[in-house]
Amino acid sequence: MNQEQLIILKTFMYPSEAYALVSKLESEGIICFLDGENTILVHPFLSNAIGGVKLKIRESDLKAALALIEETERNFAQTVNQSEKPIPEKFSKGFVKVETFCPDCDSINVFRKKMHPQQILLAILLLPLYLPLLFLTKNITALIVVMNGNNRQFI
Repeated sequence: MNQEQLIILKTFMYPSEAYALVSKLESEGIICFLDGENTILVHPFLSNAIGGVKLKIRESDLKAALALIEETERNFAQTVNQSEKPIPEKFSKGFVKVETFCPDCDSINVFRKKMHPQQILLAILLLPLYLPLLFLTKNITALIVVMNGNNRQFI
């Protein structure tokens, strides 16, 4: 009986990160399994201790698996590059690109306005003046409400 050696194709921190690749490999007929999957599902904090989840395949499937991973990554990069639109001229100065996406159109070109250093300094200097107002408004509200037996009256 000839048993092939299993090799580690890739390592992941959590099993959920590996499921997409496992699905892709299995759809192409490459037999694979996740080593340490159940341990990390039960005790996620052990991921670093045991070296993460290891995606293992047969040694004979290595070339096909690497080619599949490379093709998938190349297709993903092309899709991302095609979906990015050029940055409008009005956002070229005074705006910072935000690492998120628009909830309305799913665009990844999201910007926020830059704050000038003077605005940041002013906000830091005025913060100590603003904080007491928060506590003062709570006290004023408490003084306005007067308890009259079981009924509350507002003055």
